[in-house]
Amino acid sequence: MERKTDVSNAPSKSCPFFNQLATEIGSSLDSQRILERIVNRSLRAVRADQGVLALVNPQGDGSAHTLIRATYSSSRDHHYGLSDRLIGWMLSNKTPLLINSPEDDERFQGEEWDESITSLLSVPLLVKSQLIGILTVYNRKRRRRLPRH
Repeated sequence: MERKTDVSNAPSKSCPFFNQLATEIGSSLDSQRILERIVNRSLRAVRADQGVLALVNPQGDGSAHTLIRATYSSSRDHHYGLSDRLIGWMLSNKTPLLINSPEDDERFQGEEWDESITSLLSVPLLVKSQLIGILTVYNRKRRRRLPRH
């Protein structure tokens, strides 16, 4: 039995990001292209410098593999990656994580963040409560912090 979701009553004016993304995803059958669009749209939505979509090892060993990396031209010289602690936090919590001051975040005391990172937003990608990937966007010091909403 095919399951359908009715979004006709959804407030389309309050969610233009998701509406545009859904339209773009619906117009493509190429999964790599869909994932690139998701990362690029996420970057633009929060005005981040770099976005990384990583797949988590299904054996649960805490490792991840970068699948997509998108950057604005000014940040192409530096690649940010997921730390073991960030992957572990996502495996344990499976909830979005916003850090607007990485060096001061109590959850990651002792973590050696790249000094150019001002903020990051990390979102788990879940299938049936299983973490399969992590989408993380980063801002550099020269840019503003990520929004909380």
